[in-house]
Parts: sequence; structure tokens; C-alpha cells
Amino acid sequence: MKRYFAAGSEIGIFETSGIPMSDKPKSKVALSSIKELSDKIEAADGASLQYQI
Repeated sequence: MKRYFAAGSEIGIFETSGIPMSDKPKSKVALSSIKELSDKIEAADGASLQYQI
């Protein structure tokens, strides 16, 4: 991605290892780490999400 878009974009990499993938909190309030990542994705012009199993 960086090779193709480096001249005209800002690329950020964010770690998701501390975010639970299947948590349903009774309070219906997202963890601060999820809220922070969600805000960054929402503000971006595009996003590419990748994960390893």
C-alpha cells in the first residue's frame, strides 16, 4: 500500500491484539480502545483491515 499511495496519502497501522473480537458488554458501551479505532476509521477516506488467525 505504501509503495502505491505514499506520495499522496498518510498511512497508519494500528494494533488490534488488545481488542476482544466477540465481546458483548451488558452496558452497550464500547471499550475506549474500540472507540478510538472506530473514530480513526470513520475519519479516514479509506481503510484496509487485515487479520491473521
